[in-house]
Amino acid sequence: MEAVKAEDLYQVVSLGNLQANGQRAVLARNQAKADGEGYWNWLDVFENGELKRLTTLGQEKSYALVNNSVYYTAQEGKGNCLLYKQELDQASPAKVADFKEAGYQVINSVAGHYLLLSRRVDLAEKKSTDYQVLDELPYYFNGQGYINKLRDRLYVWDLAEEKLTELFKDDPNFTVMETFVAKEKVYVVGVSYQTRRPFDGAVYEVDPSTGDAKLLLPAGKAEVSAIFALKNQVYGFANTHKKTPIARIN
Repeated sequence: MEAVKAEDLYQVVSLGNLQANGQRAVLARNQAKADGEGYWNWLDVFENGELKRLTTLGQEKSYALVNNSVYYTAQEGKGNCLLYKQELDQASPAKVADFKEAGYQVINSVAGHYLLLSRRVDLAEKKSTDYQVLDELPYYFNGQGYINKLRDRLYVWDLAEEKLTELFKDDPNFTVMETFVAKEKVYVVGVSYQTRRPFDGAVYEVDPSTGDAKLLLPAGKAEVSAIFALKNQVYGFANTHKKTPIARIN
């Protein structure tokens, strides 16, 4: 038996984010680059007992499966980001949209009519390579590094109209913490803050057709970890840090 070498670890593959459609399933593949500079990210399709490579750009961190198509984004240069659509039985993608800002990621779909996209923005006015300004809590997160002044935005892409709508755009300090899809609605856990982010975010119900958001639970009341539909009702797991009940929220 040979000893494990450092370069052997570059062959380790991580699979996740399984989404199925009938007899076929799509998985996200993550693998470290041999030069140690970042990771390769692809999508694989599982069909007839065989796992095959579906995409080849190497940037497909997240995606949405809609019918027989996958939607994902890839960066083009430093400025713009491209939205792609690829059929499960095709070897190459088709460009759907060209966003003039970097960092968009497809994270989910809604009823086959909309895509949810996220994007992280930096509110800091100035950046320095000599020091790090820390004026918010939290300012650091494991696996992400410094998150001071960073906010996660949420967008809806209308597949029919080919139109991008930013949610909560009137509040630049709003950050999205979690998103869930249930009964053709989007449920967002998020909060607006400037110095200290509440541990428990507020819960909103968003109509993807209009972008309108209705507050269901104010921030600071409970930590919501899941929202789902069951028998024509919407339920959620809410932790009040005393007990963890399951309760209907709509």
